[in-house]
Parts: sequence; structure tokens; C-alpha cells
Amino acid sequence: MPPTEGVVVARCRTRVIDGEVQGVRITLKRSDQENTTIVIAFVEPLDSPQTPMLSDLYEATRNYSALFQNLTDIVAVCDADGRIKMVLPGTGSVLGWDPRSLNERVLWDFCHPDELEQAKAAFELMIHMPGVPITREFRVLHAASTWCWLNLKGVSLLSDPQIGSVILIANDITERRQAEALQRNQSEIFELIACRAKIELILARIAQLVEENTQGARAGIFVLDDDRLKLGIAPRVPAPLVDSIVGTGRRRWFGAIRGALIEQRMMVVEDTTSSELYAAHRELLEDVGIRSSIAVPIADDDESLAGALTVYFDSPRYTSEAERTVAENAARLAAIALQRHRADERLSHLAHHDKLTNLPNRAL
Repeated sequence: MPPTEGVVVARCRTRVIDGEVQGVRITLKRSDQENTTIVIAFVEPLDSPQTPMLSDLYEATRNYSALFQNLTDIVAVCDADGRIKMVLPGTGSVLGWDPRSLNERVLWDFCHPDELEQAKAAFELMIHMPGVPITREFRVLHAASTWCWLNLKGVSLLSDPQIGSVILIANDITERRQAEALQRNQSEIFELIACRAKIELILARIAQLVEENTQGARAGIFVLDDDRLKLGIAPRVPAPLVDSIVGTGRRRWFGAIRGALIEQRMMVVEDTTSSELYAAHRELLEDVGIRSSIAVPIADDDESLAGALTVYFDSPRYTSEAERTVAENAARLAAIALQRHRADERLSHLAHHDKLTNLPNRAL
């Protein structure tokens, strides 16, 4: 490997866009900052074609090939104002953007509004601490209009005459952040169950968990009572759709809920307009703007059905494995909460009623 702060220069010929052969000089600059190694390649045209110095070029690529192979995720170069000058090809796939379309864009265009000021403060700190890597975690806009969590490490090399830029290296940590948030949310729900919070509050928190971890979700929980569905919680599900579900018996169940309860498994409908499960209710769904859905049966420990967790979306969509896992975990939490609630109701009933006659105990 070349020494720290080393520079390798090679001359060669390359074919440019118009087909002509152009002499170029390639400069590879390496800078080691703590545990971060940064390599910048400069390609400069020469005034006249030069004889290829293949030995120099081979030596340069041999020395740096391992570093280039290990470049992962996003590598970007920007100026002191946060304006992007270059994103390495192949690294833009994380956020879905064409790397060329990012040139001359400002970093702040992609920051989540809740973290914009923090991002600007971190960038300003980096500018005033040249050569010192700064690491932060921020949400960044994906080309699909969703938000990705990135671990960003940046270092200012503006004072380096060979580089004169700010270098940003980012790793996608969205799955890790989602898993951490999901774990925290589940722990909160278990605490609510252990503290015997009201069942309505617990179910509302479970629905919120699904919506926070599933893009565009509208979650609801419907509870079985003598084979009829009654409302558990559905704060963001359109009221006409809720009304069409509540009070229905087995013969009138429809949609993903029917499939989930009858077959006792997760039911995914990616497009309600083409699903037979919604054949008799397509006009209703069109009126309320629902185009896809998921339903997961809620089953007690003895596998008896307690209800169903539903998730609705306003557009046809594919449901990822991670989103299905969230729905399944939420259904299990709902099963635990409902089972605990019913056990408490039975204990309360026994405490206030005669065991033989089932009549209320008389007050003394």
C-alpha cells in the first residue's frame, strides 16, 4: 500500500466522447484520518497525447484496487457551502438517485426538516475542524419520496491543495434504526400490558406502532365477539369502511379480514380493484380511497381467534418482508393484550358474582 498522505501519478491515453484518443494524467491522492481512508482520483487532460506509461498506471491501480473494491454505499464530494460536486458512480443506488443528477445540488435539499438545523451545525463544525472526521446520523430523502437513515462520516479537506473539498461517506442504517425503534415500541406496549392499562390505550399504541413502521399505513384492530366483529381501534381507517366491518358475522366478512380469519393466516391484497375478496365492496373502497390491504389474524395461546389486525393503503403496493413482520408482531402483541384483558375481566366477574348462581354479590 502507498504511504499515508501519498500521491501516485500516472499518464495514459483514453478515448473521450467524440472517439478521439486523449492523453490524460491520473492523480490518486490518499488521506488517512483516524479509522477513515479517503482516496480521490483526479483526471486531467494533457495538451498533447502522451505515450502510455503502463507501468505507472498498473502500479497505481494495484496499490489502490483494494480500497476501491471496499468502497460501499455513498461517497460524495462537496464544497464549503454544501454544494455537491460529485457522487461516485454506483453509490447512488442507496437513495435511488442518478448520481449525475445530484451534481450542483445542495445537501440541505435532501435533509429531513426535523434534522435540518442539526445537519447544518454538524457541517459547520466539520468546516471549522479540518482533517477531523465528524460522524452523525440523519434522515435523507430517497428518490421514492421516503426517508432513509444514513450514518454519515464527513471530513473537511478544503485546505488540502490536492483535494480542496469536503468528503462525505455514508452507510444506509435504515433497517437498524427501524429495528431499534420497533424494539422500543414493543417494550413500551409490554409495559402498558403489565401495568394493566386500558385495553383501548394498548390497542391504540399497537396501531400506532404499525403506522410508524409502515409507510402510508392506516392500521385498525377488530375484535371478535361471538363471531361478530366489533371495533377495537381504527383511528385513521375511513369511517365508512369501519362501519361496513363492525357488526358483521362470519357470512358477511369481506376483504383481507375475511381471508385472514377464515384461513387463519396473513392475507395480503396488493390491489383491491382486482381482488375477489373485495368484489362486492369495490365502490366503497373507491369512495374512501383504499387500494390495498393486509390482515393478520389475532389468535390466543390456544389458537382460538380473538380478532384481526388490518392495515390499509391508499395506493396499490407491494408489501415488503419487513412490513409483514411488523404486522405479525403487532398481531401477537394484540393477542397478548386481549388475552390479559379477558383474564382480568373474568377475575373481576368472579370477585363480584356468586360462583354457583352467577348472581352479583350482595353488598353488606
